[in-house]
Amino acid sequence: MKKFKLLFYAASVTLFLASCSGKDGAPGVTGPSGAAGTNGTNGTNGTNISTKIDTINTSSWTSFATYYIVNISEPALTNVNTDGVLAYISSNSGQWLGLPCTHVLNNGDNMVPVFQNGTIRLAYEFSSAPSVTLLFKVVVIPPAMMKQHPNLNFKDYNAVRNAFHLQD
Repeated sequence: MKKFKLLFYAASVTLFLASCSGKDGAPGVTGPSGAAGTNGTNGTNGTNISTKIDTINTSSWTSFATYYIVNISEPALTNVNTDGVLAYISSNSGQWLGLPCTHVLNNGDNMVPVFQNGTIRLAYEFSSAPSVTLLFKVVVIPPAMMKQHPNLNFKDYNAVRNAFHLQD
């Protein structure tokens, strides 16, 4: 079980870090901008930014020993190697907590998103599944747009919403 836990965290961190930089930590090469999409919320310069909120009921979680997993469909996530993907969780619709994080609902718990094309797997590590209904927000931002805001705290949803002119 410890090997699974270590591999799970290593894979999550690797995916997160791989989306942040290019070879040897240098900024990656930015390709030409594509046309604005038809789904999602238009951000600055007419580029397409997808936002989506899912409700996760207490019965949605599948148990794996001390892990609880829920899979969330995210059609806007088409390339985990290039898409800028941000995940947030809330137990009410007012305050969004950026993921991954610890002490989400209980002291010592962990919540980690794992991004796959078309799907986000949300893992909650604790002795029991969440006992409250949660709201899960995912924001998919073109990488060129993210690079325009190098000092933005992407774990702060309000900062992201303001920087990209998102509408809730």
